[in-house]
Amino acid sequence: AQIQKVMDINNKLGGLNHVFWGGREGYQSLLNTDMKKECDHMAAMYKMAVAYKEKKGYTAQFLLEPKPREPSKHQYDYDAQTTLAFLHQYGLTDHFKLNIEPNHTTLAGHEAVHDIYVSSIYGMLGS
Repeated sequence: AQIQKVMDINNKLGGLNHVFWGGREGYQSLLNTDMKKECDHMAAMYKMAVAYKEKKGYTAQFLLEPKPREPSKHQYDYDAQTTLAFLHQYGLTDHFKLNIEPNHTTLAGHEAVHDIYVSSIYGMLGS
């Protein structure tokens, strides 16, 4: 319901993008997580957002913002390559692009331009 409300407000204001800014999609230890189940659930949530967007006729571009170690030790959207693999695995590449924050790229241990380059060569750079 919260995502739908934000999407409705974004549309009403004429927003061009809708950023899904994660932060809790990850784990501290593999000993207490079911990675596949968690990724399946995350993908299901994104697919519900896509369905709602299409039902309402909204045109804003959906964006994911890769960010490592915030706050979990390992984030499922760790960097551009990891996020693109997730989108590909779950058939979401036609609905999302990436919102790159160079500081997050350096937190992942890459040069600041890494995620911009990776998302650009795959045609997935959103902003």
